[in-house]
Amino acid sequence: MANYNTFDDFYETMLEAEPQTAYMGAVGSQTFGRSLPDPTLDRARAGFRNQFSDVYNQYLGQRGRELSSRTDPSKLTTFSSFLEKYPFTQRYSDMTPYQRGTSRSRFNPSTRFIFY
Repeated sequence: MANYNTFDDFYETMLEAEPQTAYMGAVGSQTFGRSLPDPTLDRARAGFRNQFSDVYNQYLGQRGRELSSRTDPSKLTTFSSFLEKYPFTQRYSDMTPYQRGTSRSRFNPSTRFIFY
């Protein structure tokens, strides 16, 4: 049972009870290697907001490996600690320009050929 006498335990318990809240908080605090203000920062955050299920599945995979290796329950990785170590900036830089939403194709349409 969780100890609600200290606020640290309460907040940690709440983040573990609602993993999407922890994820959105982590994404919102990321700068993706950019200095503020940067107009592409919102686009980067928006791209990661849609990837919650992928990141959470990676966490569940790590958690499953820990359980399979019979890790001490007090040393199991929490989702919040997993997010602290998650390489958001590296993952963002590995994306293609199209995945990042920075593709220039909308300004440079493909060439059309007109045959008479």
